[in-house]
Amino acid sequence: MVNKEHRFLINEATVRRKNSVIITTHKIVIDNAMSLEDMIKAGNYDWGNWSINSKNFKFKRGKGKIGVTVKLICFNRLMSYRKIIKWFNRHGLRPGNLLELLAFGATYPEKQLEFPIVQVGTLWRIKKRRGSRGLYLRRGNKERGLSAIWLQHGFLKYYRFIAVEKEV
Repeated sequence: MVNKEHRFLINEATVRRKNSVIITTHKIVIDNAMSLEDMIKAGNYDWGNWSINSKNFKFKRGKGKIGVTVKLICFNRLMSYRKIIKWFNRHGLRPGNLLELLAFGATYPEKQLEFPIVQVGTLWRIKKRRGSRGLYLRRGNKERGLSAIWLQHGFLKYYRFIAVEKEV
């Protein structure tokens, strides 16, 4: 019997050599009873952007807990925001939102120490700066953080983007 984890590492190395997209799938649970601030606390981040709060980010909430399967997409090349959205649309995906990102960070805290994880489904529009920011999980030294990133600068090849399959 083949060790699934070992097989994944071999496949990932092969995909990287070909400069192709890497996709991994993860299960998360979003608790709609939690406030945005409570979700951030549940992630146990070492630092964060104080502007990421319920005042600046409003959500329509369902009831109870919802299980969601998310995908982490690594393009292995420099990508612009527009190219990412086009790729998602071509592959039947929608960008992950802030709630999905926070649930992912709380469930898989070690992942953001490996690479930055970006969501572009909940945008933070900055009127004074005439731009938009996505939010992302990243590391600083060995600490975990929640921060914002300008969309117009593009994204490096090792970034992962959280996505969810579109509902039909």
